[in-house]
Amino acid sequence: MTRRRTWSIFVAVVMVGSVLLGACATPDPEVVEVTVEVEREVEREVEREVEVVVTATPEPEEPEEPAREIPTEPQAGGTLNVWLPDGWPEASWLHFSAWEGHWAAGPMKEWMFHVTPEGLEPRLAVGWEVSDDGLVYDLYLREGVTWHDGEPFTADDIEYTYRMYAHPEKRPLGIMRFGRTVENLYAYQAGEADWDEVGIKAVDEHTVRFTLVSPDASLPATLWPYGHMGIVPKHALEALDEGSVLDGSAEYWFTNPIGTGPFRFVRYEPDQYIEFERYEDHWAGRPGPDRLFMKIAAAETAF
Repeated sequence: MTRRRTWSIFVAVVMVGSVLLGACATPDPEVVEVTVEVEREVEREVEREVEVVVTATPEPEEPEEPAREIPTEPQAGGTLNVWLPDGWPEASWLHFSAWEGHWAAGPMKEWMFHVTPEGLEPRLAVGWEVSDDGLVYDLYLREGVTWHDGEPFTADDIEYTYRMYAHPEKRPLGIMRFGRTVENLYAYQAGEADWDEVGIKAVDEHTVRFTLVSPDASLPATLWPYGHMGIVPKHALEALDEGSVLDGSAEYWFTNPIGTGPFRFVRYEPDQYIEFERYEDHWAGRPGPDRLFMKIAAAETAF
């Protein structure tokens, strides 16, 4: 804070001649008044004491982490993301014609065998026997396999799968690249024979019999593991409208399809992903990841 004060200094200058006991006389003295303004700044400092209270919480001591043991066995858990280009163009297992459909349904569907460089690897089937004349093949199925809804997998599912795949009213009509020597199979697809006349029959719960019209050593490699025929659940598809099953329009394939594979369908988000979860009761044991996503994306996005 600054306060100004003005001081007036009167200076009287009196010019007095010499007053002497002299004889000469002087004029009257001249008086001059001079005002001088002096400016001074006086700063007044005010000191204030401010009390600041700080409350500090001491950091807790972190417990020492136990030494981590490196597992010696494979560990389960986590999420597996897999690229699915071009979406899910064909959801019906009976209508697959492009590899994307097989890829999308691959986690949940299975075949009877896998083809490997060493031969046929058992999957839903474990082996077969051939008659002496080479015309009858008895296919033996794996026991204890269940569908994702808990229903047992049986030989009826195998017979039903072939009957629906070769059905004369299926549209588009599938190209039969296999089974040319199976009795009346091609005649059935052409509408010239009933299914009862076809040489594919469930003998019991775990045996399917294929009857041929001529010996065919290629039958195991061309018929049973054929990629376009993931085995379908008879009990689930028979509950649907048969027309929608035969033309591939059944909503079932996009909403709640079931298989026997290691992963079970959860949901499908169009143009985004297909979500699967681990099937705990898979016949080959629990698969590793908890979740599997088939991520739909164009090539440039995926890369």
